[in-house]
Parts: sequence; C-alpha cells; structure tokens
Amino acid sequence: MKRKVRIFFIAALFSLFFILAISTQVEPAKALPAEISVEPSYQRIVAGEAFTINITVDPKGNEVMGVSYKLYFNNTVLNATLQEKGPFLSQDSVPTDVMENIIDNNTGVVSYAEYRKYVDYGVSNPGIAATITFVAKAEGMSLLNLTEHTGAILADPYAHPIPTTIVGGWVDIMNVTPSPIRVAGYVFYENGSECFNPSVNITNENLSRTWNASVSGNYYQYNLTYPFEVRGSDVLRFDAISPDRLYLNSSNHTVTAAEIQSGSILFNITLQKRTIRDVEVERDYYPEGNGIKIKDGAGNTVTGRLEADTEYYVFYKVRNRGEQDELVNVSVSISNATPAWHLDIATHEWYLPLDFPYRESPGDCLNTSGLAPGYYNLTVAATIRDDHNPDFYPDNNERVRVIPLEVSPIYKSDLIITEAWVCWPDNCTICYNITNIGEGTASAGHNTILYIDGAERAYDEVPVSLTPGGSYIGCFSDYTWTYTPPKDDIMVCADHNETLEESDEENNCLSTTWKCGDVDSNGYITTWDVGLLNARRWDTSFVIFEWAGDVDGNGYITTWDVGLLNARRWDPDFTLSCMCQIET
Repeated sequence: MKRKVRIFFIAALFSLFFILAISTQVEPAKALPAEISVEPSYQRIVAGEAFTINITVDPKGNEVMGVSYKLYFNNTVLNATLQEKGPFLSQDSVPTDVMENIIDNNTGVVSYAEYRKYVDYGVSNPGIAATITFVAKAEGMSLLNLTEHTGAILADPYAHPIPTTIVGGWVDIMNVTPSPIRVAGYVFYENGSECFNPSVNITNENLSRTWNASVSGNYYQYNLTYPFEVRGSDVLRFDAISPDRLYLNSSNHTVTAAEIQSGSILFNITLQKRTIRDVEVERDYYPEGNGIKIKDGAGNTVTGRLEADTEYYVFYKVRNRGEQDELVNVSVSISNATPAWHLDIATHEWYLPLDFPYRESPGDCLNTSGLAPGYYNLTVAATIRDDHNPDFYPDNNERVRVIPLEVSPIYKSDLIITEAWVCWPDNCTICYNITNIGEGTASAGHNTILYIDGAERAYDEVPVSLTPGGSYIGCFSDYTWTYTPPKDDIMVCADHNETLEESDEENNCLSTTWKCGDVDSNGYITTWDVGLLNARRWDTSFVIFEWAGDVDGNGYITTWDVGLLNARRWDPDFTLSCMCQIET
C-alpha cells in the first residue's frame, strides 16, 4: 500500500514540536480507548529513600506512534532525579526519537515526548513508555498527576490523537521503621470441619496488591511488612477456596492499630457451598477450528489459509453452563508474536439466562488488509464479572484458532528492448523488438518511444498483451529516419507513459550508436570492420549491422562496399554514403 506522509506536531513546553508522521489511504477499524497509567498506582516509602514509577501504556488494540505527557508531583516531599526511556515504542526494534525529557523540580513537573522513526505503523502491545526515579525528601503525601501534553498524550500513525484513559497515582512518605506483621488463620467448612490444603489469597484493597499465603493442613499464613504492605485502617480481603473448588469464601477485614502493635492479624475463614458459575466458548460448535468458524464474503466456510486484503466473518457460540444467570463479556482478537501485535476485532456484552443459556455470534468482521503473511492467533474469550466467585472451569473460557495468512503473489511484467534496426534495404523505418522478461503479463496499449540524438522523434503503441517471455516486433511507421553524419545516437524505450507497473522500471531503454561503416556498432571504423564486412560479402548469414555495411547506399553489400570502407579506413576524410543519409 502506498502511503502519504503527513506530519503531526505536539508542542512541548514553549515551542518544541513532536513529529508523528504517517497517514494512509484507509484507516483501521476503531479500537477501544487506550490507557496510560502510573504504576504502581500507590506506594508507601520511607523518607530519604529512592523509588521508581513506570509510565505504562496499554494500547487496547490501537496502533501507537508517539507518546507525550506531563507528570505533576508535590515538590515539597519529592525530588525527581531521573527519567529514562522505556521499551514501549521500540518493542519491535524500530528506532525512536526522544524529543523531550525534562525534569523541573522547582515547579514539580516531569515532561516527556517520544515518537517512532522511519516507519508508518505503530505498536499495539502494552509496555513501559518511561521510568521515573524520585527521592522521598520528607514525610507527607504526593499525588502523581499524569496529564496530556498540549493536546495529545498518545498519537496513532494517521496523525490523530488516540482516545485515552489516564490513570494517575499517589505516594505516601513515612518516617517510620519497617516491621513484620504476621497474617494467619484456619480454614473450615460451614459444618465446622477442617478444610485441608485450601488456596488462600490476601489482598490489600488500599494498595491493590495480592499475596498467596502458604498453607499447612488447614492453617495459612503470610508475613506482610508494616507500613509498606499493611498499616492500621487498611482493608484486607481474604479469598479462600477448597481443593475441589466447590466451597469458597471472600471476606474483608479492617486492620486495627492494636493488631499492628501486636505484630499479628489472626483471621479464620469459613467456606460455604458456592453457586457454580461457568461460561464456555463451545468447542463442539466447530471442532475443526477449536470452536471458531470462519466464512468468506460468499458464506463459504474457510478451512485453510486466509488471503490478505480480504474480509472474513468469525462465528462461535458461548454457553452458560452454570447455576445462575450471567452477564458475559465476549472479546474477539487477532494477534501475532513476530513482531508482537494485537488487535481487538469485536466486543460484546451478552445476557445469558438459565432459560436461554447460549448465543451465537452475528459474524464478527475480520479484515486482513495490511497484515503481513504469517501465522496469527484468532482468540475468542468469554468472561464474567468478578464478584469473588470465579468461573468453575476457567479453561473453557477461551478458544484460540491459529490461522495462516498468505498474500497472493503479485506477478509483474518487465519490458526490455532487445534490438533496434532500420529496415534496410527496403526503407528508412526504424523497428524494434520488445520482450517481457517478467513473471506477469504486460497488457496491451503501452507506448514505445524513439529518441534520435536525445530528441523525441516517434511513438508506437504495442497492440498486444505480452505474456512472460513473449515478444513483439514493432516499427515507428509514421517516422522516416534520416541519417546525419558522422553518427546518430539511437535510444528506444518501452512503456514510455509508465502505463504498466513493472518489477524493474530502470531497464526499459536500449541505447546504441549508428555510424555509417561501423558494422560492429562499437563507435569506430577500424580494420576489424573491413574484415567483418568482407566476411559478410562471402557469407550472407554472417551477422553484422547491414545498414552500416552498405556504404554506397545502393541496397546491396558487395566487394565495392568493402573497397570503399577500406579506403575510409585509411583516409578519415573519405566520404561514405549509407542509405537514409541526409545530403550534405
């Protein structure tokens, strides 16, 4: 696809411009809003220590060409010391240009701008755009407020701002000594019996951090660090499930100051019989494609390779096999690991009640335009809302079908002029041989042009198609050539108007010099020419440039021509007179 380059500027601070070029003839389907965030979103730091945050981008299926942001912080408690480029924009080894990397501790702002160079496509896999290092100066709190950088925080290859969800963060700086807090307890069934070998996860809701507890029998424990992983008033969520996944419990506990002081949080868990929840992307719907059926525009089921630049339609069935009505989120995506790439094709929100527990897709459009040949993963995933009662059989929530994509080979013609000659002894018309040495057919209707001493003299339209290896002999019938001593420079070029798209556009012309008496066409008259002409005199099948050998212009090659040429060989002023020669 031919693309036109367009420049997209993002101003930085006062007058720095951020180049994001690239537009094309066809824009891709709209994806979900991208997301840029501070990670981790919340930290607890001891005063005097250094810590880092990442600026992370999740394209959500968009192609990101450039990133530009400002991060504001409380400069009374934080001091930014370093901002380093991350791998996000160069994840496929494409070079990038960091247009701005500024730390201003006087006003409490860090600014950054980077874009991809030399390519007309972006990246669509999540990654770290930059990493910022801070030093905690004093006890206190600082928001980490991420904002747009003069109009666009993310930009795509078409010079458009990408709709983006911005997620900031914050940090608490404390002047305390860390200490361990043991979190432990026992797990029971609702009838009071012990639940051996349960799975127990502990989540600090304030920090959005989760830890998997170690288990022995029905006893679990995990050591958290005060105040960085837990402190008074934090809410801990305990999620426990039995080995057979039939019993579970999710409970919250607010940490007290007394527990922190004692260094121990004891919390027993009682499991209850769960309501089974299970949604499935049915493999039996189309076993040959792991549950995913693909049809072409004519409604035919595709079992093999897909073609590039073609629209297909994806079909599948999602079923609720659980014990309650479900609201199911369904996503369809295509991805390729080399280079890393991901695109969401479709998303649905389906209500699947127990009395009508399944639904088939309407045929989500998969457009292969712009995709390189290779193997792609087509994924259909069904998920339910997270209310701490997870899907009973999570392995059947997602189906992946590997699809090979090939590009139909484009065979192009390649025209060359193999020979040009004058129609000696019949007339002074110049003819030529045009041959197609390419792999594709050259359609009829292209023009051949004749130049004499650099001036355009005549044209000839080729009226036939030339298949690979095919030739055509044409003549410039509307032009009568006149030879002007001492020589004429002749050039014949195929496809003068560039009607055809050829595999080689640089080999269309044949150039030669015609000089009366120069029978080997090397530009000189020598004893060798005399010998060649004499050989032709005795053997009419001997190949020479015959027009140049008929030096008396009578339409024949005789002993007389040999004698005249020999005289010219010894006397450069001796006059030869080939056919078509202009009178002087």
